[in-house]
Amino acid sequence: MFDGRYRLLKKIGKGGFAEVWKALDTLTETEVAVKVLSPDGGLSDGVRSSYINEFRNTLKLSHQNLLRPLHYGEVADYAYVIMPLCEGGSLEDAVVQGRAFTEEELVKVIYQTSSALAYIHDKGILHNDIKPSNILVSEGGEYQLSDFGISSKTRFAVVRNSIERRNMVSKIQETASALSIAYAANELFGENPINTAKSDVFSLGVAIHELATGMLPWMGQGGVALNNGAAIPNLPADKYSDHLNWLYRSCLHSEPANRPAAHDIAKSTKFFLEKGHWGSEIGTDSPARTRKKTFIGQFTPVMWAVGLLGLVGLFASLFMFFKPQAPASENNSQAVRLACTSPILNEIKANPAGLIIAKEGEAPPMFWCSDYDKMSDCKGFEYEFGQMLAGKLGIDKVSYAVDEYDNLPDLVKTRKAHLIISGYIADDTDSLEWSESYLDFGLCLIVGRGSKVLDTRDLNAPGKKILVYEGDDTAADWVKENIPKATIIAKADPAEASGIWMKGLENGQADAVIYDYPFAIAEIQESYPTLKIVKLNLNSSNYSVGMPAGNLCFREQVNQAISEIRESPRYADLIKKYLKSDAVQVSREIEPGKEVHVVVQGETLSLIAKNVLGDVNKWKDIYDANKDWLANPNLIYKGDKLVMPQRVNI
Repeated sequence: MFDGRYRLLKKIGKGGFAEVWKALDTLTETEVAVKVLSPDGGLSDGVRSSYINEFRNTLKLSHQNLLRPLHYGEVADYAYVIMPLCEGGSLEDAVVQGRAFTEEELVKVIYQTSSALAYIHDKGILHNDIKPSNILVSEGGEYQLSDFGISSKTRFAVVRNSIERRNMVSKIQETASALSIAYAANELFGENPINTAKSDVFSLGVAIHELATGMLPWMGQGGVALNNGAAIPNLPADKYSDHLNWLYRSCLHSEPANRPAAHDIAKSTKFFLEKGHWGSEIGTDSPARTRKKTFIGQFTPVMWAVGLLGLVGLFASLFMFFKPQAPASENNSQAVRLACTSPILNEIKANPAGLIIAKEGEAPPMFWCSDYDKMSDCKGFEYEFGQMLAGKLGIDKVSYAVDEYDNLPDLVKTRKAHLIISGYIADDTDSLEWSESYLDFGLCLIVGRGSKVLDTRDLNAPGKKILVYEGDDTAADWVKENIPKATIIAKADPAEASGIWMKGLENGQADAVIYDYPFAIAEIQESYPTLKIVKLNLNSSNYSVGMPAGNLCFREQVNQAISEIRESPRYADLIKKYLKSDAVQVSREIEPGKEVHVVVQGETLSLIAKNVLGDVNKWKDIYDANKDWLANPNLIYKGDKLVMPQRVNI
């Protein structure tokens, strides 16, 4: 009898930080699963507290493919969780038993797992431990994702705590199990590990391979092998289609930005289960597998033609024939572009109008034109970004469909435009989907130049009034959560006699404005010389490209193009050209003892990180230490004083 209530019947599982028992709840006379954390050593107060805090988040979640826990309890220094009992066991059992999954059966697993994963990702929660043993089978044959919402840090702390309490020096097997190295993405093994929702997608890809073949890829070395140059193995061609193989391989892409989101995987697999075939976006001509072609079989017609061109041409052509082919791994950007066929992209290239971008007019500094009827003299950050995006996609011509902000999604739905570039994230996610971010900024705090308000803490008091743009739910919600004692005033242009909505701050009706940074700098420059921005990046805002839903290949091609653009010098130049303002006059108090680097002409965060901290990747640490006044990593200038994230000799 456990904790005076649960009669333990049979141990049904053991992992790196817990063991699971089938048990009878003697109070309700029902069978449940009892998961005992750190069963060999118990938990310290600190580790238990960390686990409880994360466990509470799981109780707020509800999805048909999530195995939601029922209860958390403690007895002595042991902690346990009560969960519904899944009589079908886990998919790890299926792997051990050598179960052969048909394509339809495997797609069902992928759909239900990715659907649950998309749900928790939308809630801002990572799973951190996707593997067959955490995908359970219900009595009705449905798949449920378990063990979600607990961070890798907490998992490891539980194992380490158990080891320390048993005075054991080494417990490599359990520690490795807790970290699930075989399923861990390659970005988790760098000097500066980055854990995102795409890391969960990588783990799902490993699990797909294991279910399809009965074996772990790369001898269980996970992303470590990929970092060392290993190729991504294909699924068995005699059992699974090129369509499924391409989807699986995309999950294991070495670049997280080029992996599909869980939401995309769920959409694609749902289509297959409902229609009985794959959607056209993953076409039958998709070269998902690496198939060798003989030299003569592939090039004989070309060789005859080359032979007529003379000896020099022949040698040049033979060099090209025998030149090693680009590897068919996802590390090669050209190979990624060729990894699937995109009907939408082909349609755009054949369109006389080229790429049609839906845009909101009169939106400086992002986009504006002197004549919208003729689309003449157009400029702005998003205008030039659109030109760059088209070029990266191999499209020669760009056209625009200009309309009100709220009408932009309809232009894409009705096929009057191919993309939205307006930082627009709509509530309607069924007909539209969104790219990776092409621009990262946050809300900013605006006050009068003579105001003593320098921080949002100065506004959290009864009687303080904060102005937001009418309809800007992001700003309003942020104020409600972070400055709850203040009163919100919402105004739009028509509410002002002069058509200027921030006039309420100038005339004393409000104490501050919370607004989106790129638009704030333009409005302050144009109409409000008496106002200034005193704090930046109050939240994290991501501007994304919208496109028709259900076109996974096209979306990934757009994502890759965005990734390449963001790494280019021209992108940094665009930000400096359009998104810098002298309205940003943030007052800073640097704590005594902090090391400060004064920027010299031409320096970037990457150069400073390399030369001062000895690691180019630490530019993110520098930015994090300064982002309350530094609008964007690209916006640093000669004379700027940067607080360094660690003590260094300057």
